[in-house]
Amino acid sequence: MTAASATRAGIPWRAVLIVSVAAFIRLVFAAIIPAFPDETYYWEWSRRLATGYFDHPPAVAWLVRAGDTLLAFVFGPVRWVLGIRLGPVLAGWIAALATVGIANRIGGGRGATRAAILITVLPLAAAGLILATPDAPLLAATGLGLYCIVRALEHPSRARGSLIWWSLAGLALGVAFSSKFTSIFLPVAVTIAVLWRPSLRERLREPGPYIACVIATIVFLPVLIWNSQHGWIAFVYQLRHGLAAPEGSALLAAWKHEGDFFGGQAALASPIIFIMLAIAVGRSLRREADDARFVLAMVAAASFSFFIYSALRQRVEPNWPAPAFVPAIVLLATATWGVSGERWFRAGVVLAAASRRYCPCVLQKTRSRGRSVGAISRDR
Repeated sequence: MTAASATRAGIPWRAVLIVSVAAFIRLVFAAIIPAFPDETYYWEWSRRLATGYFDHPPAVAWLVRAGDTLLAFVFGPVRWVLGIRLGPVLAGWIAALATVGIANRIGGGRGATRAAILITVLPLAAAGLILATPDAPLLAATGLGLYCIVRALEHPSRARGSLIWWSLAGLALGVAFSSKFTSIFLPVAVTIAVLWRPSLRERLREPGPYIACVIATIVFLPVLIWNSQHGWIAFVYQLRHGLAAPEGSALLAAWKHEGDFFGGQAALASPIIFIMLAIAVGRSLRREADDARFVLAMVAAASFSFFIYSALRQRVEPNWPAPAFVPAIVLLATATWGVSGERWFRAGVVLAAASRRYCPCVLQKTRSRGRSVGAISRDR
């Protein structure tokens, strides 16, 4: 399917149905799985809403509060663990819909369906689209932001449609900034892509990208103000957390951290799909790839490359590069594969579905950091 015909594709109802059913199933599991310590930590934040916190921006707290309030409004004073996860599960559904939407614009209905299958079966979805962590709003905002950027690139430079989509991308980017600081790699990667490719440099002459930056800054401004009033504590913590010099032998630490990092990423996607994701991103960085694919590939590659560097210094948790999977999934789902490639794709999907229960992201949430479910029920 050509880019033009893909652009005219209608709503991919089959793909929408797949991710919607998957979201409903996640909602059921969200109601019966006990909360992990990290989730109760963010629930504590939601009881004391602010525009900033010690180690993260506030989007997850506001999301948890919104879901908890909605559940209380519908069912009264009876509270369940679902109240903590309702907002994040809905955000995960939005992230999946945005991913499907991007694939539909680039690869039509077939690409959208394959993207829906991928984002449903990958172990990444077992945690990133269900647990109450900053990854939930981050993935939703990243997906929506990339969708808006792809739509903006479909319009001629300086066209009214381009300006509208760039503005919406700025709004999504502001929400991403307010979810997790690592979202900075999204605009950085887009900027690198625009500067790198001559066909994209024309975008520097239109107001859309600059307006997007202004809107994103305005949305993120309350978080900046809070941090300025608290010694920039969240920024300092995250920089030290991810880039501090390792203790002991730097070479041994780098070897161990890199092994843990790539092992965790392979587990997030299953080894077969992980390799195919890398191949799809690499192909889309070539000169013959269209502009939208090139931008998506640059976002995935830049985000992932930073965490490869970070792993040389400190341990990188498997879920940290999760936003890079959104554009990578789109590129894999819309790529053209031969007969052998299709067989590997199907094998990878089956393996990913079978390995979901072993998602390392879930195991990470068992570390001690917050309050227990029993403490929640007593306080409520």
